[in-house]
Amino acid sequence: MKRIMLIEPPQLRDRSEVRGELDLEPPLGLIYMATVLKEAGYDVQVLDCFQRGYDERTVYNRKKIRVGLGDDEIVKRIEDFKPHIVGVSCIFFFNHKMAHHVCRLVKETDPGITTVMGGIYPTVFHEDVLRDGYVDVVVRNEGERSMLQVAREGIRSGVVQNPYIEDLDELPIPDRDFINIDNYQRKGFGMTSGRRFTTVLTSRGCPFRCSFCSAHNMWGRNTRFRSAENVLDEIAMLKDRYNIEEIHFIDENISLKRERFMKIVKGLGQLGIKWTTPNGIALFTLRKEDIRTMAENGCYSLAMAYESGNQDVLKRIVRKPLNLRKAKELTDEVKKRGIKTRGFFIIGFPGETKEDILDTIRYANDLGLDMVGMNTLRPYPATDVYREGIETGAIKELRIEDLTTHGAVIRTKEFSPRWIKCIIEADRFVALGRKKVKPLKTLLKEVFTRNGIWGFYVLLLALRYQKRFGGIKNKGDRRCPQKENSLRRHVRLENIS
Repeated sequence: MKRIMLIEPPQLRDRSEVRGELDLEPPLGLIYMATVLKEAGYDVQVLDCFQRGYDERTVYNRKKIRVGLGDDEIVKRIEDFKPHIVGVSCIFFFNHKMAHHVCRLVKETDPGITTVMGGIYPTVFHEDVLRDGYVDVVVRNEGERSMLQVAREGIRSGVVQNPYIEDLDELPIPDRDFINIDNYQRKGFGMTSGRRFTTVLTSRGCPFRCSFCSAHNMWGRNTRFRSAENVLDEIAMLKDRYNIEEIHFIDENISLKRERFMKIVKGLGQLGIKWTTPNGIALFTLRKEDIRTMAENGCYSLAMAYESGNQDVLKRIVRKPLNLRKAKELTDEVKKRGIKTRGFFIIGFPGETKEDILDTIRYANDLGLDMVGMNTLRPYPATDVYREGIETGAIKELRIEDLTTHGAVIRTKEFSPRWIKCIIEADRFVALGRKKVKPLKTLLKEVFTRNGIWGFYVLLLALRYQKRFGGIKNKGDRRCPQKENSLRRHVRLENIS
């Protein structure tokens, strides 16, 4: 019997990212492929190096931290299983070096093993990937049919790409026995409740044309859906077999098809399952009555993708069909129904001004969300914003390993990458001070721990723009001269530019 190993590589992260917990979720794409291959009669193993070595943190090339299993352990597992084919996933552009590194380890362990790389990175850069002598085959787009073709036909080189699966109900329910669900309870992706959870995907593809998004390169523009009945069958199985109490839907657009979405929501209520949307939900697809139904049927938190707090930027640059006034009304309804809120925002687009960016920060603060994800723009290759950045000179030189959560690479006449990173840190400082999350002394210490000498610039920006951020004090609070003077004592660098 032909043996196939599917590997999720270790990850390379910025030092600033590894100071806290990292999001951890099951490698659902690999589990789908493993299930299809198993049903076709192959002996399959899934190795999630990131999860297995989650507590292993080693310095990589001085600037990055490697998180995941070490080389010796990866080689040992390859030697023990003796696979004929090894598939390596690269779903993050920034992690391409680790994907290539694992392919090298496979070939050095046994040159006769066929190495296959799949995911968004090899889909976009398939020609470059194949120049690596350690990679035999690239699978573009969805992997289920293509990996099955590689196994059945014994393909040893080149690019394999199959048409998208139109009827997602044809796919088997992913077999979570390929992983240990217990190992993924430590840290959930997004806002968690402490219940036993796992992830579910109910659709693929996105019809919208947001300038920064690369999802269509992987999944296409046409959204394909699983039926509500198929989704609820999976969730019922997860509840009965694995004692799952909570589902994290990781779709791009779970609510795009309203009737189907409402069937799923009401079915979740009948099953007694709590649920959330850590990847975000499109507010412009929802009505107030939908939110009421969601709250009544297990929705305990929502991540919502606003992207910008400036309507002109949304329309002209982001190209997202969201009305900010209506978004505010829907957000108020979400809060009214007792659902926890998390908002996603992006700043640093080519064409944005500092005033536009301050609009976004103020809008985010005015929403009164439980959590705000204020992110720097990551101009992923093959996106509109990447092409425009190259054309306008906003992107001079881009290393894709820098496209991380805390990275900033866009430079315009309005702002520098450093200003973008520091304005986010300044907003964080002011917001935490306003919410009285920690004492001012602790917040000041964190500023310098997180930013080094640039902490002085962060504090200067916090002082300069704090009113635009919503103020350092809660509305209605009396001013506290002692704390304000303490802040001023720490920002004596008026000449910083």
